[in-house]
Amino acid sequence: MKRFLRIGWAIVMVLTCTAVAALAEDGLLTGEIPPELGRWRSWVLHGHEEELCPASFKDGKAARCQWPSQLEIDISADGGTFEQHWMIFAEGWAALPGHRDMWPDGVLVDGSSAAVIDREGVPSVRLEPGEHQIKGRFYWTRLPEMVRVPPSVGLLSLILDGRRIASPLIDTQGRLWLRSIESRAADEERAKVRIFRLIDDTIPLRITTLLRLDVSGQAREIRFKNVLLQNSLPLELTSALPARLDTDGQLLVQARPGSWEVRLVARMPDITNKIGIGETSYGDEVWSFQPQHDLRMVEIGGVAQIEPGQTEMPEAWRGFPAYLVKPGEAMTFKEIRRGDPDPAPDQLTLFRQWWLD
Repeated sequence: MKRFLRIGWAIVMVLTCTAVAALAEDGLLTGEIPPELGRWRSWVLHGHEEELCPASFKDGKAARCQWPSQLEIDISADGGTFEQHWMIFAEGWAALPGHRDMWPDGVLVDGSSAAVIDREGVPSVRLEPGEHQIKGRFYWTRLPEMVRVPPSVGLLSLILDGRRIASPLIDTQGRLWLRSIESRAADEERAKVRIFRLIDDTIPLRITTLLRLDVSGQAREIRFKNVLLQNSLPLELTSALPARLDTDGQLLVQARPGSWEVRLVARMPDITNKIGIGETSYGDEVWSFQPQHDLRMVEIGGVAQIEPGQTEMPEAWRGFPAYLVKPGEAMTFKEIRRGDPDPAPDQLTLFRQWWLD
C-alpha cells in the first residue's frame, strides 16, 4: 500500500512540474492564463479574491477592494436622497449613509431593489465585482440635526433645501451636521483652542502640551503663535491633521472642520525654577504637575491650584495636582531638597527563559 502511495505522489509531482513549465511557456508569468487552465481560475482564487485588489500606495500588502466615488446627498424638510458610484474589485459590503434610527429606504443598485443589511448599526449592501450605482432615500417629518455617513467617504456633495453647501461639516465620528446656512455663516473661519499641559519634573524638565481644536468654516491653514513655553525646545509633534513647527516656534496646522487634538512634547534646556506662557490669545490654561521625588522635591507657587476632576484634561493626567495658569503668569518651583535622602535598597530581579529541545 505504501508503495502505491509513493508512486501516486511521484506522479502528482511530475504533473505539477509539467504544469508549471507549461504555464511559464504559455506566458502565465505575464498575467496570461492558458485556455486549458482558465476554467480552474475561480476554484484557485476562492477565498483569495482580495489579494488581486489594488494595493495601497504605501503598503503593497494592504489591498483595497471597494472604491467609492463622491457621495451626493440632497436634503429637504420632508426627506432626502443619496447617490454614489462604486468600483468593486472583489465581492464585499458597501456602507450606506444613515444608521439604525435613520434607515435608508428604497435602495437601488444599478436600478434594481437591493437588500440593506444591518452590519453593526451601519446599513450596507452586498456588491459583486464591477461598477455599480447606488441610490436611496430617507423619509422624516422634521429635518434632523445630523446624518451619519460612512467613514470611507472622501468627497461629499450636499444640497440643503435646494442650496449647495460649499463646505459640509463632518466630524471625526462621521456625522454630517445639517445646520442652516445662517448659523454656518456665523461660525465661518473660527477656531477655538483649549490648551492643557503636563509638566514632568525630570532632568531636564519635560512639557507635554495638548491642544484641543474646534474648527469651523472652510478647510484652511491656521498658524498658532506662542504654543511652546518660553525657552523650551521641541522634541515631538503628534497630530491627526498635517502640522509642523516653524523655526520661530509657531505651529502651522492644515485644519478642516471638526474637533481635533495636537500633542507637542518639549523640554527645557537646563534646570529651571520658573516657567511661563507669556502673553497669548488662547485664554487660561490648565497645567498638571508630575513630581519626581527621587530627583527632587519642590513647592509650586505663582499659580492657583484647582481640582483636576473639574477640568477637561486627559484622564491619564488627573492623578497629578492641577493648576490654572493665566496669560502672563508663571509657575515657580521652590526646591525643598534634591535627590532621595532615604532611597530603597538596591535590588536585582533576574528573569530566565529556558528553551528545551
